[in-house]
Amino acid sequence: MNIQKHKSVAVRKEDHETLTALCGKEHRGPAQYMSLLIKKEIERRAKQKRMTPEAYKIKIMKEANGKGN
Repeated sequence: MNIQKHKSVAVRKEDHETLTALCGKEHRGPAQYMSLLIKKEIERRAKQKRMTPEAYKIKIMKEANGKGN
C-alpha cells in the first residue's frame, strides 16, 4: 500500500461491523464509504458556517496544521 496515498485508521470492532453492513447496502468498500461520510460531514459543517465545502476544508486543514484560525 502506498503510504503517501493511504493511511490506516483503527475503529472499534462494533463500529467496523456497522461500517461493513452499511458498505454492503451501498455496494461500496469501507474506504469509499468513509470518504463519502467525510465529504457529507464537510458539506454539513460548511453549510452551518455559510461557507463552501472547499473553503471549509481549506480552513480546517490550515487549523489542523497550525497555520491559521
